[in-house]
Amino acid sequence: MENFVLNDKIVFTVREYNNERVLPFFAVDILHGKESGTTYRNFQRNKKHFLEGIDYYYFSGNKGKKLLEERYNTLRDLPKSNNFKFHLLTFKGYLNICKCFYDDLSWDIQKRLVDYFYYSVKNNFNTLYDGLRALIDKLEQQDNKMSILEIKQEENNRLIEDITCKMITPIAEGAITPMELAQQLEIYSKTGNPHTALICDICNFLNIKVKCKVIIPQETEYTQFRLETQGNVQVVQCYLKLPAQDLIKKWWNEHKEDYKTIEYYKVNTKTHMKGDVKDIYYLIGKSKRYILLSQAA
Repeated sequence: MENFVLNDKIVFTVREYNNERVLPFFAVDILHGKESGTTYRNFQRNKKHFLEGIDYYYFSGNKGKKLLEERYNTLRDLPKSNNFKFHLLTFKGYLNICKCFYDDLSWDIQKRLVDYFYYSVKNNFNTLYDGLRALIDKLEQQDNKMSILEIKQEENNRLIEDITCKMITPIAEGAITPMELAQQLEIYSKTGNPHTALICDICNFLNIKVKCKVIIPQETEYTQFRLETQGNVQVVQCYLKLPAQDLIKKWWNEHKEDYKTIEYYKVNTKTHMKGDVKDIYYLIGKSKRYILLSQAA
């Protein structure tokens, strides 16, 4: 079992879990010259800042004990309590717990552990040159990754430009929006606005795609999608070509009565008599689409 010499007074066993260097709470107490239980109390007070699996590992019960027996190299550390609980701090967790220590000894111990226990020894750097060489290699790798990201960003920019150019192509001859078609057919919602939703329901029923979640240029026999600015927002606007308009108008004239439902007042009110028309709606898709009562005629 490997030992680590921290200074002329402290020699302790290198503890590893899954080949990762770790420290139990009591070892931190000993290294920093703290009263037994100090590290645990600091951990509990600041636990919200620690992430399990990243800053620390927690083991409990027979399952946790068995896991440690399989992967932890210093079994003498394990408590012999029936209510088995055990924590191990990772390198990140150790740095976090050190924020609770302000004395000079703790500063010195932390520097030595970081420089020689977690960094130099773990990476087998025998000399300062080895450490610098490894750092340079890492920076070169990061530089290569940045170059790749820059190339990908340039490709994305070109793709966006290409898409934008295609999206602002002229509107197909005679094409109109679903809202404009609702106006032509004189289909209005209860609020008095052109009933775009009802037109979209008819389109979906006829397998005419009118919604586009992804901003890419699309054009079919029936529709055209363009990128447009409405106010300060860019949106994908759908246009219905002439064949789609003819198909929708034909379907509406032939089937609108089949999908219409009229709701009547069931009792007399101050303004209406029992049997008067209350609401009119169409159920072509999953939602009821209410229209102006004036369209009943």
